[in-house]
Amino acid sequence: QALNNMGNIYFRTGHLEQAAAVYEQYLRYNVDNPPALTALGQVYLSLQRADDAIGVLEKAVALDPQWAPAHQGLAEVYKRSGDIARSEEHRAVARQLKEE
Repeated sequence: QALNNMGNIYFRTGHLEQAAAVYEQYLRYNVDNPPALTALGQVYLSLQRADDAIGVLEKAVALDPQWAPAHQGLAEVYKRSGDIARSEEHRAVARQLKEE
């Protein structure tokens, strides 16, 4: 948990490369953690590593289809990548999950 917290601090303070490294290390021991995968996806998105972001966010959704933040992250990365249809699909799922 300490590594995850450190990743959060690095991310909030704009130390994105350090945040990515810490989240990646955390996920080596906690591979099935949708919140940590989503956080890493957000870091990758901030680093303009769209393919990496999609990979970890899709894994988060596969592990927990009800995890709205991963759908939100996918909506954003697909939007930035120009895939508006997929972006809207994930945005709609996230919106529906938040309403439930």
